[in-house]
Amino acid sequence: MATQGQINTVLLKSTIDALVGIYGPGTVGVQDVVLSAEMQILPDHATREHLTELYYSSHYLTLPMVQREVLRVCEKNIHIPHCLFLCNAVYYCGSISLTELADGKAGGEEFFLRGRDLLEEGYLGTHICTIQGLLLFASGNKPVAQRLELVNRAITMAHTIGLHTRQEESINSITSAYLARVFWCCFIYDSALSAIAGGPILINDENITVDMFEAGDLGLEGEACSDQYMLHYVRGWQICREIRNYYSQVVQGPQHSAEFVFDRLEQLDKSLVEWQEQLPTVLDVMPARDSITTPIKAMAAGAQLFCYSLIILLHYPYLPDPHIPYAPSSVEQGGPPASQGYCTQAANEITRITSILLEKAPWILEQDIAARYALNMAVRVHHHNTKVTYDTVLAKEAGQKLRKAIVLAEESFSEYDSFNWENNGEGTSPRDDPTAFAFLPPGLEDDVLALSLPEDS
Repeated sequence: MATQGQINTVLLKSTIDALVGIYGPGTVGVQDVVLSAEMQILPDHATREHLTELYYSSHYLTLPMVQREVLRVCEKNIHIPHCLFLCNAVYYCGSISLTELADGKAGGEEFFLRGRDLLEEGYLGTHICTIQGLLLFASGNKPVAQRLELVNRAITMAHTIGLHTRQEESINSITSAYLARVFWCCFIYDSALSAIAGGPILINDENITVDMFEAGDLGLEGEACSDQYMLHYVRGWQICREIRNYYSQVVQGPQHSAEFVFDRLEQLDKSLVEWQEQLPTVLDVMPARDSITTPIKAMAAGAQLFCYSLIILLHYPYLPDPHIPYAPSSVEQGGPPASQGYCTQAANEITRITSILLEKAPWILEQDIAARYALNMAVRVHHHNTKVTYDTVLAKEAGQKLRKAIVLAEESFSEYDSFNWENNGEGTSPRDDPTAFAFLPPGLEDDVLALSLPEDS
């Protein structure tokens, strides 16, 4: 295992090499592109240090992509467009939680505008630093459509560079691990935004040949927890893709027997169980109000949210018609699982954990895109359960949970997030009337209350 000093040395050299285009096809001569003095703007040293520490103490914990040595090189070379772009992106992420900076401007917006200007004015070509910056800017409080545009650009560049393919053996192992991290960050964003917006994925799983990185191979021992968190999430989003692909095949593809459908459902359910059983020890914490005492424990709560959201994704289409109860049977018996119970319990836990995080660690809700996805899914289940006519107790409790979840969404996420409140009548708010809530979760049609299965042939 390389020492931290050796890792830093390689990262410094790799970053400098990258700045002159070695990892950026189409950027030949980019070292000759020098920004004018009036564009080389950074905040004062104290503000830079403060925003950098905010980035590494929050956003970096959940997505360890820009190592400190890389940022240091970029700060010393802001005359190069890619360097200035990445610096502004890091400061932007660090300032998201701030309502106001020292100069009185809204937190983060000035850095976003500087990055946008570099992007729109054609200073930035295909480059590893540009990819990192695009992903970081996509993390902020912007409309989903704008985030998608930024991620789409990043993934297009990643494909051009070939980040999704196995690196050449001649490339240093530390450099390979650094590049692999950037790709898997692209993968996470592609999977998450596709799931939230209900659109297609851009990275084809069949084309991925790049190796997975290992926890702690680029950082201090304390940063290995972030690596484990990211590795756990990569596997989770892989399962999410498998579930979405499963329903795409069942609903849109040729007819399959009920036996095929339930066999595949059981396989996916086992994948979820195995994934959760492999949860890193450091993240294996049952979230409670008095247990969220460190950033790692907040991340552990975020990991639980993600797991519950995938349980809902898998079982939601098997929810019974809210007006017609049915006796659930096990998959082994050849019938649908007890999806009502699974989804309700998962939605209740998501609502409970989100409430705790909002009080104890609100930064995880803003920084972790899976947390937004989880609350989306919980709201949908609560909304479904409010329409249940055969269990008045369940319907009443669901109404209370729905109102609470909506309040949590309004307090946790920015106005630009993927919670689309639609009024039912004149001025009726979903906060006051659950029936006014009209939200379509990712990839699920509003009128699909149960998956229609063909008869066995």
